[in-house]
Amino acid sequence: MAPGRDGKSEIAEKLRATAEDLMELVAAQVKLMRLELVGDARVLGGRLVRVAIFLPFAVLGYAFLAGAGAYALGTRIGFGWSFAVLGLLHGGVGAAGLIHAARAFRQVRMLDRSREELDRSLKSVVPALAEPAVTPPGPRRLPTLPASSAAPAAAASSGAPPAGARVRG
Repeated sequence: MAPGRDGKSEIAEKLRATAEDLMELVAAQVKLMRLELVGDARVLGGRLVRVAIFLPFAVLGYAFLAGAGAYALGTRIGFGWSFAVLGLLHGGVGAAGLIHAARAFRQVRMLDRSREELDRSLKSVVPALAEPAVTPPGPRRLPTLPASSAAPAAAASSGAPPAGARVRG
């Protein structure tokens, strides 16, 4: 047998190599998640910048159109009713637009590739962990003496108390 190559050192080397591989895997997963998070943040940021740029123009144009519509409709049915009709119409359109915008934001899946890679890594690591490892020998049991029919009688006839009994003083 080569010096330092007994069974314990081989197991220790394999454990060390496995731990190093696991650390490399975790480091790679963290790098992937960081890169993906930066990419997803850029996409989401670009969409938010576009909304921030065009939102004031849309609000201003919308206000002028709503005012003109309310004035035109107010000459026909009265200003109170025209504001109520336009309020209901714009409330419905606004709700539909908010629902559409919320769905568009849900389409951006944050860290989806990292999640897939992590699932794939876990699927390959978990079966390896489930394999039975080399178990160290357990505590040694003391040999039990065979039971004989004379042993209880001899213990009872002697002056010694039985095992586990309390002695009164």
